[in-house]
Amino acid sequence: MDAFSVQESISFLLTEVCKIRRSLSDTMLNEIGLHIGQEMFFVSLLQEEGATQTEIAERMHIQRATMTNMLRRLEQAHLIVRRGDEHDQRVQRVYLTDQGRDLRGHLQRVWHDIEAQTTQGMTLEERLLLRRLLLQVHQNLLANQQ
Repeated sequence: MDAFSVQESISFLLTEVCKIRRSLSDTMLNEIGLHIGQEMFFVSLLQEEGATQTEIAERMHIQRATMTNMLRRLEQAHLIVRRGDEHDQRVQRVYLTDQGRDLRGHLQRVWHDIEAQTTQGMTLEERLLLRRLLLQVHQNLLANQQ
C-alpha cells in the first residue's frame, strides 16, 4: 500500500488555493476600504436587506460574536445601520446605508477580477465542471459539520 502524501492530497491543494485567493482578495478589497470576509457580508445583505444579525451569521456560517464585531466595524464606517424590528425590539435588522450600497459596483468589479484570475486558461466546460465539483465538496463538508 502506498503511503499517503499530504502534499498530493486534494485537501492540501484546496488549502493552498484558499490561502492565495484570500491574499489576493484582501489586497483588492483593501483598495475599496473593506476587509476579507466583509465582501461575503455584503453579498448576503444585498440578497436580503433587512435580515437579522442571526440570519446573516447563519448564512455566512460564522459565530454570532464574529458577526457582531463585523457589524460594529461596518457601522463605524457608515456602511450599515442596525434598527430594531418593528414587531420585536429584541431583534436587530441590518440595512445598508447609501454609502454601503455604493460599494456594490466596486464589489462586483473585484469579484469579477478574482473570478477571471481564478479561471484564466479554462474553457467554459472546465469552469462548469470545477464549479460542480466544488459544490459537491461544499455539500460534503457541510453535511459532516452538522
